Amino acid sequence: MFYRTRRILRTLLLLIIGCSEGCSKSPVTSFAEIENWLQNWIASKDESFFRDGIRKLPERWEKVVGSEGQYFN
Repeated sequence: MFYRTRRILRTLLLLIIGCSEGCSKSPVTSFAEIENWLQNWIASKDESFFRDGIRKLPERWEKVVGSEGQYFN
């Protein structure tokens, strides 16, 4: 499980690096820079931020499935 989570995180970080290069005045220069930013962001969030987000997932997934591929707000 840890390996899979780390692999997903690495993929997301590489995506962020790619986006920053095309959208930012000062592109991200390294994986370590993104990893550090992400760790700081996670540390800045209260435990309830993650707990509440996880609790909302079933409702959000029902909305996604119920939309049958249509966009919604």
